[in-house]
Amino acid sequence: CKPGTYANKSDVSGMPACFECPRGFQCLGGATQPIACGAGLISPERGSSYCVECKPGSIAKTAGLSACEPCDQGDYQPNQGMAECRPCTEGTSSGRGATRCDWCDQDYFLPYNTSKCTPCAELLGVTCRWNSTTATLDVSRSYWRQSTLTARAYPCLERGTWTPCIGSSSEADEGCAESHSGPKCEICPTDQYLKYVDGHCHSCTKAWANFRRWWALGLALPTALWLVHITIGRHRNWLASRWIARSWLWLASTWRYIGM
Repeated sequence: CKPGTYANKSDVSGMPACFECPRGFQCLGGATQPIACGAGLISPERGSSYCVECKPGSIAKTAGLSACEPCDQGDYQPNQGMAECRPCTEGTSSGRGATRCDWCDQDYFLPYNTSKCTPCAELLGVTCRWNSTTATLDVSRSYWRQSTLTARAYPCLERGTWTPCIGSSSEADEGCAESHSGPKCEICPTDQYLKYVDGHCHSCTKAWANFRRWWALGLALPTALWLVHITIGRHRNWLASRWIARSWLWLASTWRYIGM
């Protein structure tokens, strides 16, 4: 029999009958019976006269296999023709079929400009998923970070169950509640201001109107009392006095201006 086949029995003429070599085996020809491919080797096609090695990142655990299987997530194999995968070291991980451990395991992250995974427990206000980098860190609620270039997060303003920092794993402003932006999400849109009592943005128009009323009232009342005092000192009949009339007219106009 030629290579890739094997003799199983003889026909009626006494000549051997040749059969195709099965998958997972190699057949050298002649009267040699099929030989199972060893661990780390495979024979994917029928009629093969040789076995091939599994590529790096994959293995053949036992003999007689027709296909290699990739290493699992968290394992790797840099060499070819192997029967076992290697586990990644602590803090590191890999994708399926990896030849090395380039990723970080859960609760670890890869900082910028380094190749060493760092424990996430060292950071405040962030969590680390599998294969996390500085850019993909999850920022917890009530925390804010400047950008995806930094792993440092800062605690935000909290008022009861409300906080303007809703957390994210992307750009900093996307981690802010609606109408909030900037450092610690404390920047409000134009014509609004952050009220620290409740942590929300409020209209400046309403706030300025209230301030103007109280300011005008605080100025008007002492002034009116001072004018009355001066008038009484100068005139006995103060109800008929020109000073009193002017004082009350000024006070009335001020009162109308502040909307009281």
